Amino acid sequence: MDLDLSKHIFDEILVERDGYAFYVAIIYEKLSDYCNICQTIGHFDHACNKLHPLVDQEMKSKDDKVKKPIMVAKSITLF
Repeated sequence: MDLDLSKHIFDEILVERDGYAFYVAIIYEKLSDYCNICQTIGHFDHACNKLHPLVDQEMKSKDDKVKKPIMVAKSITLF
């Protein structure tokens, strides 16, 4: 069965019969993660790079570029 993950996915449907109606629960197996922000399968909204643009990569690149000073002790000879 094909689903459009960008649309609302129902967890139950109404079945109507002669004179009565009842709800039937729907269980999805292997439902993929879907991001409504970038319309991509593979992650949810809260993990979207468009919502949180490259925060981790920016921090890593800053750490690589910034050189930390190295403390060097010098010996002084007094006469």
